[in-house]
Amino acid sequence: MGKLMRNMLVMAKDQTALGTPATLAAASNAVLVKSAMPSVIDGAFVKRELIRGAMGNYGSDMAEVYRTLEMEVELAGSGTAGTKPGVSPLLLGCRMTETVTAGTSVAYAPATSSPKYLTMDCDLDGTLFKVTDAIGNLSMNFDVGQYPTLKMNFIGAYVAMTDRTMPTGAVFTTQKKPQVVNKANTPTFTLAGIALPTASFSLDLGADIAWRELVNQNGAEMSDRSPTARMRVELSSVATKNWGESIRLGEEMALSILHGTVAGNRVGLSCPKLVVNAKPTISDDRGVAMLELSFDVTPTNGNDEFTLTYT
Repeated sequence: MGKLMRNMLVMAKDQTALGTPATLAAASNAVLVKSAMPSVIDGAFVKRELIRGAMGNYGSDMAEVYRTLEMEVELAGSGTAGTKPGVSPLLLGCRMTETVTAGTSVAYAPATSSPKYLTMDCDLDGTLFKVTDAIGNLSMNFDVGQYPTLKMNFIGAYVAMTDRTMPTGAVFTTQKKPQVVNKANTPTFTLAGIALPTASFSLDLGADIAWRELVNQNGAEMSDRSPTARMRVELSSVATKNWGESIRLGEEMALSILHGTVAGNRVGLSCPKLVVNAKPTISDDRGVAMLELSFDVTPTNGNDEFTLTYT
């Protein structure tokens, strides 16, 4: 009988150290996801190339072995201001710092040092796909008429698949239902201090993550990040925003987003410096001119390209 994709459970927990897998429990480590896709096995193959007096194929071997796990989760709070959201381990695994202000907020910002590694279980209808020492990249999406989301892809150490009974007792109380992105539910959405009519915004951490295989050492590593963003807005008058001149002069524009109207389930995103990095394009949205922009997300002092804050 086939495996049912809806009968899936994802769990994640940050490890105390690299090489020390965490112990997972559905009651405390389950993550509510929109979708998840583990790899059976991942890596690079090396092919035998032989000359032996006849044509033929002489097989391949795996030169490196790891596992990947992709997922999408809703971008929503825990329900209580100052309480970590259920996706906290996932954000830490994407090399983000976490700052908790009791009763007020939990803030995340990109980091360069002190990475966190995750142990993750993906139970797919009785088959366990486990990955340890995992790190990831993330992107976030605010699309009008949709729930805001985080998309993440992780890479880590391969563990052989096993059959087991599906875990029970999963608890998702720190992942509340998000509000749809629209005028009423997204009270703040400004770029360069201007409240532009906006259809979509996305930000990608741009983490350069890969598996490195060496003699005496292997593992997943993040060697750099290059955050970028994309935005689709109504084309404004020149008096409101002279986009041509702004782009020509390399203007650094601050972004501010606040989504959600209920305390404990509000999410804010701030970026101090967005700089357009490509030629903008104009598109037609039911007869209305839209401007599509792409940006480099740049730091001020370092490790402050953006801040994601739950309040």
